[in-house]
This record gives sequence, structure tokens and C-alpha cells, in this order.
Amino acid sequence: MLADFNQDSDSEPMSLIFLDVDHFKNINDTHLHLTGDQVLIGLAKLLQSEMYSAETIGRYGGEEFVIVCPSTNLKQAAAKAERLRLAICDATLCSVKEVKVTVSFGVTQFETGDTLNDVFGRADKALFVSKEKGRNRTTALTKREFLTGKIETPQIEHVPTYVYEGTFLACVTSDMIVLKMGSFVREQNARLKRTAHGHVVIRSGATLFLPFWGKDDRQQPVEVEITFGPPPKDVLVPKKQGASERTYFQVKIKPRGWPPDVATFQSRARHTFRLLKSYFVAD
Repeated sequence: MLADFNQDSDSEPMSLIFLDVDHFKNINDTHLHLTGDQVLIGLAKLLQSEMYSAETIGRYGGEEFVIVCPSTNLKQAAAKAERLRLAICDATLCSVKEVKVTVSFGVTQFETGDTLNDVFGRADKALFVSKEKGRNRTTALTKREFLTGKIETPQIEHVPTYVYEGTFLACVTSDMIVLKMGSFVREQNARLKRTAHGHVVIRSGATLFLPFWGKDDRQQPVEVEITFGPPPKDVLVPKKQGASERTYFQVKIKPRGWPPDVATFQSRARHTFRLLKSYFVAD
């Protein structure tokens, strides 16, 4: 993918995300290498579950990972990195409960004239800045900022992300979609707000006039917008099943009411997304 990237100014944007586990050596030294291995495996699984179909993820070093995001500009890639950071903060990645994992992110976009070394060096510098500023944050760098050493791009580590988005492919017919969507609404005590061809909006959780957000309640109120249809051309479909046999679901989840913080909302949204997906895709 990287080798085929067209560096012309008219080409589609592409961004690179670097991430590194904070204080990973301390985890190994304090809880032994088996725990460190569990953290890396758990992190890899979490990252993979959050990837869009066209994105590529790989392990870059001991506790470093790299994500290639095609058709994604710097702002979009930084927002994705921040969403991943929050998901990791909320996740349990190993069997040792007291191990709380955080990750630092560095983000950059391919720009005209860039070589692979340029882009990787810039992403690595952005990651270094995140660590230098205290870790567990996201830093985005442009080429100009990298060359001048002056960061002008607004950083988003403290900007609330009260929208959760996810996609998945499912081998279901239109009749099955109706049945499974109905089962989800009925079994989760949800309510259909709006329906149209290929588009459904569902309200899940508390239905009070002022929706209440507790800290651990899985019934926290959210609105789930689902769009479905044939897979777009840029979505990779397994060769064993043609695109005509697959339905592509795009899910956008927003809070109703006022969540106490971003992490609480993201936790509830991820739970809702995975629950919805389980009705259509068998593990």
C-alpha cells in the first residue's frame, strides 16, 4: 500500500499513525514478561477490532505499532488515534487487574514530495512529542511543523469525542436484516425512532425526559444510526464470498443526555456496537 502511494498533490490523502505503550518496561519488570506479552496481544486484538476494512496495522517494534490510513487526512487520522487512545484507557488487556495500560500516539499525513522515510520520521517525532508532554495523548504533525519545530496544528487530546463510528460486513439478506434488527430492538428494550430504505435510527437505554447517565450502567441512553447496503468498491470482501452476498453496515452512535465524560460514553458506545454486530456476525 505504501509503495503504491502517489505523491502528487491531486492524489487521495493518506495518513500514518504511530503508537507506543507507555511505561512498557515497567510492566515487564514489575509483572514479568508473560504479562507484557498479554498486553501486546490484547492491544493488537483491540486495535484490529477498531480498524476499517481498508486500513492496515502492523507491529513496528517491541511495543510500537503502526497504522496506515488511506483516504484519510491529518485531522481525521488524529481523531481516529484519539478514539483508539480512549478505547485503550477503558480496556482490560491482561489478566493482572492492577495493570492499567495507556498509549501515546503520533500522527502525520503524506504530503507532496514525501519519501517513506520522511513520513515515518515525522510520525516518530509526533510520538516523541506526546511522550515528552506526559504520555497518554495524541500529537499530530505537518511537514512544516516538523521542519520548523513549531507545532501549530490544534491538538485534540482534551477535546471530547461524543460520536462513535464503526463498520462491519455481514452475510445477510434483506429479510434477515429486518428480523435481526427487530430482535435487537425487542431484546435490548430499544425503540425505533426512524426507518427508511437502508437506514435505521434506534434509541437504546433510558427513555426518561432527561436521560440519566450512571457510571456503570449498560442502559445509558444512546442513539444508534445504522446505514446498510452493498459494500463500497474500496471495501475488501473475502474472496470466498462475493460482494453480492455481503451487506455493509455503517454505525454511528451518539449520546442522549449528558455523559459525565468521554470515556464513559465511549465505553457504552463500544458495548452497543459490539452487541449490535453480534446479531449479524457470528464470532
